[in-house]
Amino acid sequence: MLIRLPDYLGGAVNDASAFRAYSALDPSSHCIIKYWPNEGRRRIEDPCGGSMYEPVGGHAIQIGGNPVLVSKNLALPYLKLSSDENDYLYVEPPIFTESKNGVIGIGRTISQQEIDITSKFIATREQQIRDAMEQFVVPNKFSTGHKLDYISNDGIRTNTAYYIVPDPKQFPILLYYEYCNCTKTAELLSDEESRSGSQLVELDGISIIAYPKSMNYVSDIHDDYTFVFYNNGYKISLHTNQRLDPGLNLVKELLEFVNK
Repeated sequence: MLIRLPDYLGGAVNDASAFRAYSALDPSSHCIIKYWPNEGRRRIEDPCGGSMYEPVGGHAIQIGGNPVLVSKNLALPYLKLSSDENDYLYVEPPIFTESKNGVIGIGRTISQQEIDITSKFIATREQQIRDAMEQFVVPNKFSTGHKLDYISNDGIRTNTAYYIVPDPKQFPILLYYEYCNCTKTAELLSDEESRSGSQLVELDGISIIAYPKSMNYVSDIHDDYTFVFYNNGYKISLHTNQRLDPGLNLVKELLEFVNK
């Protein structure tokens, strides 16, 4: 089972350190396990016995049933990966013993020190992200009259700011911001650019993908836009029912505020 770690845990780079290769056979139930990458879950799970494993180090964080090997310091068998200058991944020759790469269907023993190092690394990265999210301050209102109603947390790295206006004819403004520490924003924007009807615009030196959520084919005027861009290590998405130019004005207001 080859998995790519989340960006904030080292998965953003293009070398072997971004990947893990574990046995997909649970050491306890012998069922096929699955990796769940989404925030709030982010673990490897056994659907039969209920065992759970940390994807960075592969050690068990919850054991269901009776594992063949041990019930403490148990980890998934793994393959050590390496990469070359062309970003190809290779598998290092494994030693399938319980104390080395582990044994398929039985497991691998892992030291408490290894577990502690992995746990400390994850805790440190998550705290850095929480600190970064606290530093991102959103405006209390926009020129359209929309005022900040509340901010919800959608995981470790993503917040949603919800703006409303008394006029019932005006839709809310939704502002999503995620700390990704992203640097290669041109590559990331290319994924957004593939969306139907999207276009790339430049605003104060920042590349922005604008794509309509609703399309009026009769008038050929699109509205209900989402604007996606990267700024200072954050991925920002602003959703509004405004048309393109008024929507870009909202983006400009936001950039002026967060870049003070």
